[in-house]
Amino acid sequence: MDEVKAVGAESIFAGDGEMARLMRSRDWSQTPLGAVETWSPLSLCMMVRFLLVNRFPLILWWGPHYIQCYNDSYCPIPGTKHPKSMGQPASECWPEIWHIIGPLIDTPFQGGPATWMEDILLEVNRHGFVEETHFTIAYSPVPDETAPRGIGGVLGTVHEITEKVIGERRVTILRDLGA
Repeated sequence: MDEVKAVGAESIFAGDGEMARLMRSRDWSQTPLGAVETWSPLSLCMMVRFLLVNRFPLILWWGPHYIQCYNDSYCPIPGTKHPKSMGQPASECWPEIWHIIGPLIDTPFQGGPATWMEDILLEVNRHGFVEETHFTIAYSPVPDETAPRGIGGVLGTVHEITEKVIGERRVTILRDLGA
């Protein structure tokens, strides 16, 4: 295999979206991921480019600290934790639900199967108060041949369904009241 040259921040964080601009401005050398020039071009760089061009809410947890990178569509999920949450360890960003999502991320990171949950109830603090939220999530391992066990991180595909769940609950209550 030919040696792969280091990829620069401009090509990794290409685009004019909020997250591409934010990631370009970040001093990654001050995070556990280290300087962008040291990132694995065939896994971490490719995954960051992939999520930045994707329109579905995606988050990438990379390395043993699960450092967070996510796309524009994911920005509403952390609420006021954004933009601090980008580049932050997942356990620091989500302490109120870490006991739930931590094991779901650990499973694929440790070499187990991808995890999936439909309508997972999470009580998150993303706007200065704890609120009921509902999500359908899929957490998948991301291969990286340079990482121990061959897994560099976990890709989270996240679909918030809170409005749908609460709307259905309201319709049921109104139906029951009408009866």
